[in-house]
Formats: sequence, C-alpha cells, structure tokens
Amino acid sequence: MRISYVLFTMMIGVAMPSPLLAQVTQPDPRQIADIQARAAQQMKPAEFVLQYRTDLGLTAPQVTALELLAVAQRDSARARQARAVDRMRANSTNPALAAAVSWSGPVDEAALRDALCQQSAAQAESMLGLAADRRAVASMLTPGQVAQLPRIQADDLMKALKQP
Repeated sequence: MRISYVLFTMMIGVAMPSPLLAQVTQPDPRQIADIQARAAQQMKPAEFVLQYRTDLGLTAPQVTALELLAVAQRDSARARQARAVDRMRANSTNPALAAAVSWSGPVDEAALRDALCQQSAAQAESMLGLAADRRAVASMLTPGQVAQLPRIQADDLMKALKQP
C-alpha cells in the first residue's frame, strides 16, 4: 500500500530518515487537486455534513435546516476568504516580510513582528469564523451524529489518497 508523503509527514510531523523516505511516494497532481477540493469543502461545514446525510442518518427537518444554513455559510466562507486574500495581498508587498526571506540585508525586527502579527490575526479571524460555523452545524445534530464527524472528515480526505 502506498503512503502519501504529504499525509505521512503531516501526521507524524518529523523528518523521515532517507531509507524510509525512499519507500514513500509523492501524491500525483490529481490527488493533490482532490485533497485541496475536499479540504475546501470541509471549510463549509453545513455543505460538508449534507454530503454525508445518509451516513449520518439526518432527518428531513435536519436536512431542511442545514440547507438553509449552507446558503448563509457559503456567503460567510466567501467573505472570510476574500478578507484573507486581501490581507495576504497587502502583506505580500511588505518589505519586512521580503527582508525576512532574503539572504542579505538588514531585518527590521519590529516591522517583521508587526507584519507577522497581522498575518496571525487574519488567520485567527478565519479560524474563529470556521469554528462558529461548525458549532452552528453541530447545534442541529445529535451528539451521536457530531461524534461521527471526525471519522467522516478523515475518511473523506483519505479517499483522495487512495486514487491510483
């Protein structure tokens, strides 16, 4: 069975010895695209849960409520993404960040810290929005259904890695 280099290094978070690295295969471009698409879908919690309505045993009232929530979350996710892209663009021209990845020249630590704090704040805002969206979905599910979601998420991403 082939193990994805990306998944393997993400799971253990350590550098692999070269003999082990030789046994691990890189995901192909289709797998990478599928992983990215599946991860993006998971950023829209109501839509993601609706994909697995049968597996979760959603009731008709749950489906109706989640469909309405999916529309609102789609707008929420789109707005969060637009704000994040705007901040990344604004920060991409920041000379302190450019200096940080350069091999020469001075580094203005105060300016670099400020730029990195701005990036961190943008990421925090995005994650807080995602957390709120997930809690809104979870409030419409039973505890048993919520308990199944981590496994469903993991299985969803693993589907991309099992493609030839």
